[in-house]
Amino acid sequence: MSKKEFKISAKGLKNIIFNSSVGDDDFIFIIGNQEVRTKKFFADFISPRISRIHQTDPTIDSFCINDYVSEQQRSQISEIFPIEIIHKFETMMVGDPIEVDSATSQKLLSISIILDNPEIYEGMSEIYPLE
Repeated sequence: MSKKEFKISAKGLKNIIFNSSVGDDDFIFIIGNQEVRTKKFFADFISPRISRIHQTDPTIDSFCINDYVSEQQRSQISEIFPIEIIHKFETMMVGDPIEVDSATSQKLLSISIILDNPEIYEGMSEIYPLE
């Protein structure tokens, strides 16, 4: 199976909410039973949805992806977003390139919808178009 490289651009920097403590605040993405710990800076960078949440309440320090999938999907979330996908998400969030195959692309496409990130969505759709 062929793999292609994807790297998110600096466009997400426009989503970042700057305040006096930028970079100091921890943020947690909850995906199934997994936690991805980062800084609010990176959470705002990767997710316009989280950035909008921080505009109204900058104290929010976590985002549960489980809340954005169906009840049936919640019971299968570790299969939908296995640890390999979570690692790719972490890598992409800090601006590093990732290798993507067709199956990975579909999973990242789902994450892009939940995070409301059109750049990831368009990138995955371009690399591996939906049939």
